[in-house]
Parts: sequence; C-alpha cells; structure tokens
Amino acid sequence: MRPAMLSGLICLAAGEPLSKIEARLAKLDPSVTTDLIELSKQTGAKLVALIDSELEQLNQKLLSERIEAARRLSVKLLIPLSLTTLPAFLLLTLPLIIIGFTQ
Repeated sequence: MRPAMLSGLICLAAGEPLSKIEARLAKLDPSVTTDLIELSKQTGAKLVALIDSELEQLNQKLLSERIEAARRLSVKLLIPLSLTTLPAFLLLTLPLIIIGFTQ
C-alpha cells in the first residue's frame, strides 16, 4: 500500500496529469489509490493532502504496533530476569541479614 501512495505523491509533485497517475497507480495498488482519487474528485480536496494524510495514518499505525511489541517484549524479558537475578540476590543477601540479626 505504501509504495503505491508514494509513487502517486511523486507523480503529483512532478506535475503528471491525473489520468496518467490513475493508470500508473492502477497497476500497483488499485484499491487505496482509486479510492483516494475518487474522493478527491468528489470533494475537491487536494490529492496530495489526501495521500499525505493516508501515509501519516499508516506511519502512526506502524509506530503504535512497534511500541506495543516493545511493551510486550519488556514484560517477557522480566521472566528470565526474575528467574536468575532475584534468586541470586536472595542467596547473597539473606544469609548476611540472618547473620547480622543473630549476632
């Protein structure tokens, strides 16, 4: 989806006519780009702004997915940490605390 929109944005920036852009983008990803072109024709909104908006929305979606994956990973990393570090900490500190209380 992204290459088609970027290609459309480049074509628009180069000043290519809308009919040629439609033909070029129909080969790449007809669903999204055709919808954006039709929306632009019906509402009169700039196609560049629509494509920019779509790309920004896609970037935000990908960013939120990666942040969510990083959050899940941080929770998964707590398991080996708690299985190795916590017992070692207890083995090294508890005997010293017990010795300190008994004396």
